[in-house]
Amino acid sequence: MVVMKRGRTPLGIAALVMSMMSVSAHRQPSPIYGCALARPARVGVADPLGVGAWTNGGGFTDSRAIGIDSARNRVLAPHGALDLEGVPDEGVHAVRGGTVAIASTAWPHLGNTIVIDHGDGAYSIYAFLGSLAVADGATVVRGAMIGRVGFSGDALVMKARHADARPRMHFALIKAARAGLAAPGQSLRRLTDAPDAWPAGFDQIATPVDPHSALPAACWE
Repeated sequence: MVVMKRGRTPLGIAALVMSMMSVSAHRQPSPIYGCALARPARVGVADPLGVGAWTNGGGFTDSRAIGIDSARNRVLAPHGALDLEGVPDEGVHAVRGGTVAIASTAWPHLGNTIVIDHGDGAYSIYAFLGSLAVADGATVVRGAMIGRVGFSGDALVMKARHADARPRMHFALIKAARAGLAAPGQSLRRLTDAPDAWPAGFDQIATPVDPHSALPAACWE
């Protein structure tokens, strides 16, 4: 999730992606995290034929076109998250305990979205959800069901265009300097209008973390 500043060069994008990959490569899975789904998850792949609507890969370093610059060139941003293949109505679980800082049904691009503040500068984000099972301010424990897989935001638009579209859950982990940044009036609240990419404007606030490097191996196919 994040908005890339106009004018960021392909070299700059590559540098950011390499930095994100380097952070992931030196990070070991933490025992404090659990799985977002109750089964091993699979990252959605790009579908060049458009069957099922997903034409972008769902990987952490996959690129997203988020606009057109003044020279009519595509503006690209790294995904900075995973799009996990889902089954309609299956439960989505908190990967770690914390406080629900945001439980919104009104994010333009990411749709039904939950942001959990884990209290030490770590945050987890769950989006494109079909429904929410928690509200702002709720305290959750690791493994608690917080919502269900479905279609909302841009995923709902894809579903309207492609009847055979399969749901995906947008899942992100970010690391910031402190807790509380997703509270009303704080900087991470601006993610509300962000597309399905990591906004360059947040580079000084937080860093996306590859969930593969933080969650246990049992969480992945």
